[in-house]
Amino acid sequence: QAGNTQEANDSIEYRAPIAGELTASPAIVRDGNNITFTYTGSVGLNATINTTELQRLDNTSTKDIALLDDGVGSDSVANDGVYTGNYSISSLNNVSDGIKRLTGAVNDTEGNVLRPAVNITLDNTRPNATVSIFGLSPAGFADVSTEYTFSRAVTLVIGFNDTTSNVDSCRFSNENLAFTGWEVCQTAKAWLLSDANGNKTVVVEVRDLDGNVNRTNDTIFFNVTGAGLD
Repeated sequence: QAGNTQEANDSIEYRAPIAGELTASPAIVRDGNNITFTYTGSVGLNATINTTELQRLDNTSTKDIALLDDGVGSDSVANDGVYTGNYSISSLNNVSDGIKRLTGAVNDTEGNVLRPAVNITLDNTRPNATVSIFGLSPAGFADVSTEYTFSRAVTLVIGFNDTTSNVDSCRFSNENLAFTGWEVCQTAKAWLLSDANGNKTVVVEVRDLDGNVNRTNDTIFFNVTGAGLD
């Protein structure tokens, strides 16, 4: 009828674009390691890392992995917007060492897609390591010879480096292989040789951040009387 007015009210729900972050733990790995991927965003999403991306890190990969927010396994709380998934790098992997950038795919029911990326360092190479024993001469001069020593108290001169993931720690032993605990590597370290005259060996192990270990050693002749050393 004339004068009547009809109004139609339509409501549109706005959904913001997807936002979030993809991380990996540990971020430095070697063949045989397990990795937990975590995407932190909002609830109600699907998050995956497909085979093609995983093959950047492990060329034996044959299937996608789903990151789930179900409170099971590595996902500690269900429906909190934190999605996790585990992956094991094969011991048969032959991808070369270096930084690998993997991209995930996150989508919602509205068709929005986010492709977050994460860097992972693959490191299967042992660190470089050297050691030289410097002894005390019969004349009382310290750190002058790497061939013989008049004293059990010596100085170890250590070289170490790692081009992929950096050096983490060192440990030391005499020839009995009773190692010290792991400690911060130093270029020079005071050391006590085993007793009794004769050839003495000091063993050094250098470990990188990914757990790769290089063992090296040096030998020096010890004579407490100093006879025949000068």
